[in-house]
This record gives sequence, C-alpha cells and structure tokens, in this order.
Amino acid sequence: MLSLQRRDVDHDIARRALDDASARLALVGRISRALYNPSGEGQNIRAFLTTLTADVVEASGRDDIALTIEAPEDLILEPDIAVPLALIVTEAVSNAIEHGLPHRAGRIHVGLDMADGGITLHVTDDGKGIEPDFDLGGSQSLGLRISNALAGQLNGRFSLQRSAQGGATARLDLPVRA
Repeated sequence: MLSLQRRDVDHDIARRALDDASARLALVGRISRALYNPSGEGQNIRAFLTTLTADVVEASGRDDIALTIEAPEDLILEPDIAVPLALIVTEAVSNAIEHGLPHRAGRIHVGLDMADGGITLHVTDDGKGIEPDFDLGGSQSLGLRISNALAGQLNGRFSLQRSAQGGATARLDLPVRA
C-alpha cells in the first residue's frame, strides 16, 4: 500500500519516507514469517542472529562486510521478544553499514552475553565511529528512536557509543527474564 501511495507523491523527501516505512514494514513481515513456529517454541539465538544479520547484509547489496556472531549455543529466544530484538539488531547492523562503513569494506561483530543478572547484546563495527558529542536522546534518526523505544518495551536499555577499536557499538542491555 505504501508503494502504491508513493506513486502519487511529488516530493522527494516524502517519497524517501514512504520507501523507508515500506522497507521497515517488509522487514517486520520477513522476521515474523521467519519466526513463525506453530508450536510456540522459541528459537536458538545464535542461529537466529546468524540468519538475521546475513539477510541484512545481503539486502544492503554489500559483499565486502565480514560478519561474526557470538552467542551461547543453547540459549533460546522467546517468541515475545524475537521481533523487537530482531528490529534492534537489524537497525544496528544497517546503521553500521550505512554510516560506519559507507564506502569501504569492514567488519561487524554481533555478540550476546549473559552476565550480571542480565543479557547484553552488542553490535560493533570497525568503521568511522560516531562523533564524540553524539547524544542518542537528541538524535533525529527514526531508527535510533525506534531502537530506544523497543528497548524500553523489553524493559531494557539501548545505547550507542564509540568502540575501543574506533568504530561504533550499539548495545542493548536486557534483564535476565527477557
């Protein structure tokens, strides 16, 4: 429907906004179909992250991005957090490609750790990093605002910061019950 509406719009910014909204809705649909399990069981988080991030890189049209995934082998992702988590990961990987590595090859590492009574997901790139005065709360990026809101929906916290390697790290901290 958004694609049909786009045909009647003359303004470039409005067309880009409709394209962006259409792409996000298509992603939610793909994630939902991929996660659908009639038994209601969760999915292995490592397999889920591997498939999801490979799809994001493929959709970007880039073949010069090296992905690494680290997650506990036996951790199961509950269905009710799968879509919000997938959207946050997708946004973080997409931002790493678009903003951190716009014109060069690079690496993106996605890791999930369980420690200190919670779960930490981090997406780190070796790109150009973020500005030292970057303020997530003041960002006009729709994707970052969505990630922040989804983290809150999961009773978690989302942050974006410079990584020790010079790139950027998007981090999601969740309580263990997630």
